Amino acid sequence: MAPKRAKAKDLQTQISSLQHLVCEEYRQSLTPWVVAYSGGKDSSVVLDLFLKAAAEFPSGPHIYIVSNNTRVESPLVINHLLRMHRLIDRYIRKNELNISVNMTEPPLNDSFWVNLIGKGYPTPNQMFRWCTSRLKIDPTSAFLERKIGQLQSVIAVGTRSAESSTRRLKIEKHAISDYYSAHTTRKSSQIFMPIRYLSDDDVWEYLASVEPPWGGDYFDLINLYREAYGGECPVISDASALSQPSCGERSPRFGCWTCTLVKNDSSLQGLIDTGHTELKPLYDFRNWLIKTRNDPKHRLPINREGQVRYRNGKLLLGPYRLKYRKTILDELENVQDQIRGELITEEERQQIRRIWLKDSSFLELYAGRKVPMCKSEKCEFLKV
Repeated sequence: MAPKRAKAKDLQTQISSLQHLVCEEYRQSLTPWVVAYSGGKDSSVVLDLFLKAAAEFPSGPHIYIVSNNTRVESPLVINHLLRMHRLIDRYIRKNELNISVNMTEPPLNDSFWVNLIGKGYPTPNQMFRWCTSRLKIDPTSAFLERKIGQLQSVIAVGTRSAESSTRRLKIEKHAISDYYSAHTTRKSSQIFMPIRYLSDDDVWEYLASVEPPWGGDYFDLINLYREAYGGECPVISDASALSQPSCGERSPRFGCWTCTLVKNDSSLQGLIDTGHTELKPLYDFRNWLIKTRNDPKHRLPINREGQVRYRNGKLLLGPYRLKYRKTILDELENVQDQIRGELITEEERQQIRRIWLKDSSFLELYAGRKVPMCKSEKCEFLKV
């Protein structure tokens, strides 16, 4: 069991206390470790602690560093994460540490664009939050299953009680000791939260005062936050994270540039305001998706199984119409041309067209059908 949290008299004492905690937990363990690393401030502190522990105990159990690439990450954030992976991997190889650096991606049929443009899923919202599981949870779970299976393991995360009252309550609900909590889906795993009791200021002071194991400093990361006004989307390996605030809900956060779970993406806007004007087409495209999401002329009155559904007497709109899916793809490719970078792959385009072909045949069965928009006789009708 982890020791009780020490009340640090100064920053150096607190850093030493944290490093001692991580080193002792790692040294005493016989099971593999997973360090969830998003590239953001909290996960950077956790990774820093574990790299130093692994260097001190090179015969310790294997550490899997795991990051998520949703393929719709903010370009600046994913570029930062990929650069960090290269630095970390070089450091690990040079020092022959028992660590591997890994990046998960959603399978083709679960990619954001295949779901949105191919299957016609409307952009995610709090009632239909289809993105998190497909882009983050499932790929991470699949990775753990391949590498660890049902063996006992410990997953280290940058979760902190000070992030929000919701996060604090969630931690307390699943906590089994000061620094450990139960994993809600992997019964053979535990969650380790070494920075659970740190404040935002503590995290910033840590990053500003220590040297990364590979040398240099963390000021590129600090500056990235300064430009975007803070926050990162965590690497998600646990379904309980679905109950956490979405990216950007309470403060500007880094994450998917396509995120429509919030009305305003203040981090993307912040980056644009501080000179990254190349991101403006992404920001405008995202806002266009939000604006047009619930327009009945763009949505089918049936779901992908051909069912008509109502909630509180009102028609639940189905997926986007084929014509509108094609419009979205055209607009996305226009944005891609503007930024001169890849936003959608050729494999995704091919998969999208295969789905369109199947959906076209499926919708022919319902051609001309009229569906009332509510259960009142005075309601207008939508045509399939």
